[in-house]
Amino acid sequence: MYTPGLSIVKFAADERISEIAEEAVAYCSYWHNPRMNEKFFTWAKANDDGRMWTFALLDSLWNEYQTGNAINQLDRQPEITQADVVEMAEGMSDEALAATIAEARKLRNQSRY
Repeated sequence: MYTPGLSIVKFAADERISEIAEEAVAYCSYWHNPRMNEKFFTWAKANDDGRMWTFALLDSLWNEYQTGNAINQLDRQPEITQADVVEMAEGMSDEALAATIAEARKLRNQSRY
């Protein structure tokens, strides 16, 4: 019984072809999403678990990479100090400051329950 999908998999699994196929997938993915830069492809190679690159795999790795970058950026946010708060408060009008304090109290009360 002839299975076209199986033939393609066998062809792509050939070590002489698989590198070419992966490179083609990488270039096509990059053309589709130029934000997939060299840094991403290095990360993808380290996280592909030895699987052959496909569009589905690179899309999945891209989503994982983006999520990781977003979390890392949040982790890199500097801590707000009391001096920072005082500086911000000094630049606000009395009305804006009162509204900010009221909103902070509301949020604090919501987080208690």
